[in-house]
Amino acid sequence: MGLPVQQAAKEPIVPAASHSELLPRILHGTFWMLNSNLFGRVLSLARGVILARLLFPDDFGLFNLANVVIGFTAMFSDIGAGAFLVYSQDEVQEHVDTAFWANLGIASLLGGVVLVSAPVMARIYHRRDLIPVLMVLAISLWVQIVTTVHRNLVRRELRFRALAIVDALIALCTFLAAVALAWGGYGVWAFVLSGLIANVISAFLLFYIYPWYPRFRFFPRFVSRAGAIFGMVRRTSDRLVPGAERRQPDGRQVPGDRNSWHLWPGV
Repeated sequence: MGLPVQQAAKEPIVPAASHSELLPRILHGTFWMLNSNLFGRVLSLARGVILARLLFPDDFGLFNLANVVIGFTAMFSDIGAGAFLVYSQDEVQEHVDTAFWANLGIASLLGGVVLVSAPVMARIYHRRDLIPVLMVLAISLWVQIVTTVHRNLVRRELRFRALAIVDALIALCTFLAAVALAWGGYGVWAFVLSGLIANVISAFLLFYIYPWYPRFRFFPRFVSRAGAIFGMVRRTSDRLVPGAERRQPDGRQVPGDRNSWHLWPGV
């Protein structure tokens, strides 16, 4: 694992480029991302088949119950910080610290809400074993939100090869952890712990390939600018991306699968 990660970390930071230089760079990045995505999909399919043989239906049901709560909570996690860092035409260095601390605050708030509401959710679903599952998934959600800034900084610099290597390693770690835990008879924890392990490894890898650490400063105007760019990106992608959520003439929202939040990488 060390060799590909070291290669990804040494990938040169992309300077400002002309339009003629962007096309080869984008095509090269697309090649890496497509192969990484294909690798992850294959492992996800194999993992699903194996776990279907090793786990009980109740394990799948319990994990899906927990995902209902986590998925609803995660809907409130995106204030547009990631979209701002990627799509802003201006220099973003003075806003990166604000984006990180804003994400950290939101992640801590949402994680705390899940932790506090876990007993209530368990009583609603009549499943006391849902409490520890939700608590661990809350930690996993926290880690995933906190690493958003680093992932988008790498994406902004078009270092798609580095992201592809990280995503492929995460998919492999998720597969190995899930199968090992299921084989060991850990039931629903094959889902929960493999996702947590994958998100923690993802955090370490992203900090390794992009060794940036925040300073304690906050610019309030960043939030409004990020929200404006996030809204623009959402409106554009809703028109262009198949499966995106769309508003019908009568005002109804037709949901798609683009906005689903997965704590289990590769799902």
